[in-house]
Amino acid sequence: MDLIRFVSKNFAPLNAMMERAGMSEMDIYNRRRDVFLHFKLPYDAPPPAE
Repeated sequence: MDLIRFVSKNFAPLNAMMERAGMSEMDIYNRRRDVFLHFKLPYDAPPPAE
């Protein structure tokens, strides 16, 4: 649970950096999903609407 809280807490700055880099919402979603899956954490957020 500590790892989930740590990773989740740091997504806001990560999202801001990715938006400034011009990444699409789907790219950002995929990156967040990949981080969770890398640590073998559950990720059930729905993808962004197109």
